Amino acid sequence: AEGNFVFRWNKTMADGSTNKYGYGFSSPWQLDKLRESGGAVGLDSTHNTCKGSAELYTVIVQDPQTMRGIPVAFLLTEDKTAEPLQDWLLALEAYAGTSFRYITTDDSKVEYKAIKDGFGDRVRIHLCLWHVARAWSTQIRKLVIHANPHQQLSLQADARGILHNIMYERDMERARSMIAIFRQVWGVLSKPLLDYMEEYYFKEIRRKLWMKSY
Repeated sequence: AEGNFVFRWNKTMADGSTNKYGYGFSSPWQLDKLRESGGAVGLDSTHNTCKGSAELYTVIVQDPQTMRGIPVAFLLTEDKTAEPLQDWLLALEAYAGTSFRYITTDDSKVEYKAIKDGFGDRVRIHLCLWHVARAWSTQIRKLVIHANPHQQLSLQADARGILHNIMYERDMERARSMIAIFRQVWGVLSKPLLDYMEEYYFKEIRRKLWMKSY
């Protein structure tokens, strides 16, 4: 229909055949909502949505009246790489005549690569803090171990609380100081947890994705 955004993508193999597809779409009213978003959107992914194990990506904006999320564009693809996602986001932006400024995602390497390769530094990536906190909780249960079960639960709660405080601290210097203290304390209490945080979250390039002080 007129005004609809329709996106088609496929991967051509060496023999000329195509075995991976991508279909994206957005209606006129959804495109209007996207234009009104000011370039701040969320990107959600749902895995294994049908028999072919397809990925469903959804662009979401916040409704200014209800403050709830509204889905404004969809991509269904069999391809697990960043390529179709990157192409779809670029095509959607161009068709809508808007410019993405901030994209909030879960902690997905595919989504991160698609955004970075497609938009470079002009689009800032934010991690969904709920997904980050959930990942932390999962790792804390695995990595913070103590012979005393009650002490173990107490240590795990302490770790979650400290990381939550680091996440929501607005003052940059105070947040940096909190990380330094975390390193000193948890290097003794749970080196595996500290190693996990150093690898995935404490590097400078990663901090800006989840810390409120940035």
